[in-house]
Amino acid sequence: MSMLDQKPYFVQATYDWIVDSEKTPHILVQTNVFGVQVPEDQIDDHRIVLNVGPEATRSFQIDRHRLTCLITVSGAICEIVVPMPALLSIYAAENGQGLHFEPLGESDWAEEAGEIESTSGEHPEKKLPDGKPHLTVVD
Repeated sequence: MSMLDQKPYFVQATYDWIVDSEKTPHILVQTNVFGVQVPEDQIDDHRIVLNVGPEATRSFQIDRHRLTCLITVSGAICEIVVPMPALLSIYAAENGQGLHFEPLGESDWAEEAGEIESTSGEHPEKKLPDGKPHLTVVD
């Protein structure tokens, strides 16, 4: 039996660490990945930074496949959906400490979209990449 993807567990632990340190968690999202739902008017060069701190969100949840929450943008409630492959960073806004992941290449996110679409609502287990993981430790 293969092991589950580690990324969602690292993201949840980093979120908790940032909040427990009384800092403000922000995420950087690659918006051209299939399944991303973010405010389109805030996207810059296929990326968006969002404040996901407890004061800024409602119904915040991280599961094995995605990060979801509700935020208020220009007075309107907006549902945020970030599939794990689209999450590039989670970090403290005050000092930049957190986790940063390699962005997906166009062929990677196109392949991911095809896998998700072909599962009829099911969430596929992501294949582990060959070689070492691409995580960067930030001091």
